[in-house]
Amino acid sequence: MMRPNSLVLALLTAVAAGLTACSSLFPPEDQPPSITRGDPHRKEVLLTFDSGETDLSTQQILDTLAQHHASAAFFLTGQWVERYPELTRRIAAAGHAIYNHSYSHPLLFHAPEAKILAQLRQADAAIERVTGRSSKPYFRPPYGETDANLRRVAWHEGYRLVRWTVNPMDWRPEQVLTNQPKTNATSLGTSGFDWMNTRQDRALADTNAPPDPVAVFATNTVAKIKPGAILMLQLGTPLSGKALPGILTLLQARGYACVPLREGLKNAR
Repeated sequence: MMRPNSLVLALLTAVAAGLTACSSLFPPEDQPPSITRGDPHRKEVLLTFDSGETDLSTQQILDTLAQHHASAAFFLTGQWVERYPELTRRIAAAGHAIYNHSYSHPLLFHAPEAKILAQLRQADAAIERVTGRSSKPYFRPPYGETDANLRRVAWHEGYRLVRWTVNPMDWRPEQVLTNQPKTNATSLGTSGFDWMNTRQDRALADTNAPPDPVAVFATNTVAKIKPGAILMLQLGTPLSGKALPGILTLLQARGYACVPLREGLKNAR
């Protein structure tokens, strides 16, 4: 017969083993949680760009960022880096940070650990081969889909998950005119965003001209921005490159600064 003390010890051992097994099957919900915003008390915007399969606006985006002295973070897939190594080097040479967006952009929600690790490591290796720098410490999961297991695996691999605050859906340009502009955005003609009265933060009135889709997109995007917002745009659409000058002009007129992601997230938990 087992002694009482031995029985208690055996029960405690069994409970501990069960808890350990459960923690592996059901990892803590947040390890730590995904980041969706910077400091809400600072008038900063964390500008980010995601790559997919193609490039339709990267050089234009880099030129605009340089003209506005704005910083951005680029979440690149390993396949994109391998396809566009020169563009990747230009991004790094311009001083912008490059982070991990997986290797081939698969859905990693409910994915096994081996698949997650392969995607993270292959992407990191591709980025380091081209730029000489690791993609750590930030990872944006494909499609923004995540779960506790993905957060756990990425965290132990050295990554914190970063999602976004504002996604203006620039990859679906047919939706640009779904909502009316917050200001009276009108045709830009050949003058870029000179329609903007930056001092009064409004567009010049021209009710006879049809709304310019790029101006509408820029205006509606900035209308969603709050302090500390993480703005996500895409490299695989021409709309992001065309709209970026107007977005940055509007943000700067409203007193926002585009800061590096690492700086804007230094107080993130």
